[in-house]
Amino acid sequence: HTHTTHAPSTHTQDAPSSDLLVVAMAQDQGIEVRVQFVSGTPKYVVTDTPITVPANLRRVMLSRTVNHLLQNDPPQPFEFVINGELLRGSLASFMENHSLSAEELLRLEFFEAIDPPKPSPNVPQDDWVSSVAGTMLLHATGCYDGNAHIYAAGDADAPAAVLSGHNDIVRAVALHAPSSVADDEPHLCLTASQDQTLRCWHVKSDIDGAWGASCAFVYQGHTASVNAVAIQPTGKMVCSGGLDRQLKLWSTTPAEGDAPIDQASSSKRRRVGTAECVAKRPLASLGGSTAAIQAVCWPERGLVYSAGQDHCLRTWDVESGSNVSTTVGSKVMTALSCSPHSGLVAAAEFDSVIRIYDPKSGSSVPTMSLASHRGPATSVAWSPSQSHQLISGSHGEKHNLKLWDVRSTSAPLHTLSAHTEHVLGVAWPTANTILSGSADRTFKVKQTWAHDRLCVFWGGTMGKGRAEVFCYPTHCTHALHTRATLLTPVVILVIDMQTHSVGETA
Repeated sequence: HTHTTHAPSTHTQDAPSSDLLVVAMAQDQGIEVRVQFVSGTPKYVVTDTPITVPANLRRVMLSRTVNHLLQNDPPQPFEFVINGELLRGSLASFMENHSLSAEELLRLEFFEAIDPPKPSPNVPQDDWVSSVAGTMLLHATGCYDGNAHIYAAGDADAPAAVLSGHNDIVRAVALHAPSSVADDEPHLCLTASQDQTLRCWHVKSDIDGAWGASCAFVYQGHTASVNAVAIQPTGKMVCSGGLDRQLKLWSTTPAEGDAPIDQASSSKRRRVGTAECVAKRPLASLGGSTAAIQAVCWPERGLVYSAGQDHCLRTWDVESGSNVSTTVGSKVMTALSCSPHSGLVAAAEFDSVIRIYDPKSGSSVPTMSLASHRGPATSVAWSPSQSHQLISGSHGEKHNLKLWDVRSTSAPLHTLSAHTEHVLGVAWPTANTILSGSADRTFKVKQTWAHDRLCVFWGGTMGKGRAEVFCYPTHCTHALHTRATLLTPVVILVIDMQTHSVGETA
């Protein structure tokens, strides 16, 4: 080939013997293909001249070829994407599956391979963990004993607050971070219960950084178990769905007609915080579901998705209260997550498959299906920072937590050793944090470290001579919500995690 170079010779003194064997075997096949390596990362720029390589090379040998071109020491494992699809076999099998000839030039986009998330030690709970939620600063669990727990992110040794008040299983939890710390707004924690009520909790930290919670509202109006809850992105409203087939909308702000509740009349006679709890009725009840609602999702101000035992993914217009479209599936849907990047909706379904839908397209045909779980899928969450990644959980004593890149539907990126019983809830609140809860009575926090830059808020002394440091990835879509406004001085540093150098200060 006049303008083509061959892959680096393997007959050099420093070439590993395994490389020699694999490449020699590939060359014996006699089939070669031209490839062009490209990367969106400046430090990984290689020649744009096409290279001829054996067609039966897979990811590992392609990765070694790129490392040779980059002269990486130590070598870095890479993943490869061709025409928007993650390479999961040999080049030859990809070409065969896509009816490509050996004369065609393959453009291989490469990026750093993702390590499996690193789990922290188990966080024991008193009962099954039905649901998990998180923000940058807080994590929450909902349990079968009727309690929910609040943990400060990075400190799972003991709960920062125990939310007690429900008389039955907490089926779902949701967290919402305040839009501003200047007004001293609280985090909102919503708990949905089998006792037919929801509770809205205000969670705040004091000047010493200790978190506390108080029940602000009890939502009354469902006539059966409340299975799902979601918070509007503005934090002003809440939606819930339950066994009564009703989707209900609620306000998170005080209003005329709210009535104080005598919590002493609760059968548990327990109370968190000192604020008086107020009963609220729904702003609206939206009918149309023909069976129990198992999941709700509120990705945009005026848009809500619901799904459940009627096999339908329903789209609701909040202002009009109407069911504007219905995507008809084939199985019970147990959980929903809407991608903040593409708007695609991932549904965990009872036949063990995660299906991806595009409700705005008007089609009921999934855009893709992810099949690898061995038991009914129970939970799913998109990454807030990586547009192609999601995490899913399922029933089963092992192989019950999977990390996916949706550019490859044939197999997950990683199957995680996480829990010894059914995974009942997952959440992906920030770029580098995945949460999971299980019937093994544990809660886990896994670190993904899926970023290359951190922004660090460094506060000076903060009560009793302590210093506080807050870190988050620069591309994280969530705002940073801390008591940083109380700290003097405050320095913002942007650190390049590859060179460990400070890139910016403010």
